[in-house]
Amino acid sequence: MIAEPISPPIENPRRWRWTYSDLLRLDEMGFFADHRIELIDGEIVECAPMSPPRACVLSTLCADLHRIFDGGLIVRLRSPFTMEHNNLLQPDVLVVRGMKGEFKDRHPSTAELIIEVSDSTLAQDRTTKASLYARAGVPEYWIVNLVDEQIEVLRRPQASPSARFGFAYMETVIYRGDDKITPLSALEKQIAASDILP
Repeated sequence: MIAEPISPPIENPRRWRWTYSDLLRLDEMGFFADHRIELIDGEIVECAPMSPPRACVLSTLCADLHRIFDGGLIVRLRSPFTMEHNNLLQPDVLVVRGMKGEFKDRHPSTAELIIEVSDSTLAQDRTTKASLYARAGVPEYWIVNLVDEQIEVLRRPQASPSARFGFAYMETVIYRGDDKITPLSALEKQIAASDILP
């Protein structure tokens, strides 16, 4: 019996970083059927399943936001948001500037407001996603924190070497109960934290 030669270990194996184009090709082949996925820094990540509290908040929140945002602002629910060639996120709520039909051929790459409804995803939404949205220049990011029953409103994105993707929000304000939130893109409108939280 002749022993097979053993290949020496690769000292620095090359890691494959997926791109948005790669993701589209895989999706066209049906690779992600019945899966909701995101591309974060070239890594394909499956989104957390929708818990009943998150679903409840999203349905109420979407109705409220359609009332608040009009005149050239579109509210998109769980819709793709593209960033560079190796990031494609699917925030729970995306408020973008545009008109009906504008995004039939492309996904938005800028936004006025992004909202994530967080329970099991809270740590990632506060760190990874906050840094990515700040890097994309999204002026306002809300985390509907179901764990602590509060809404965290993040503003003023700036470069921050200590943040995972080099950017962070410099201002965070916590809203609870009857506290009123005024979105930057609709300064004449308000929504109470209690109207969003379950």
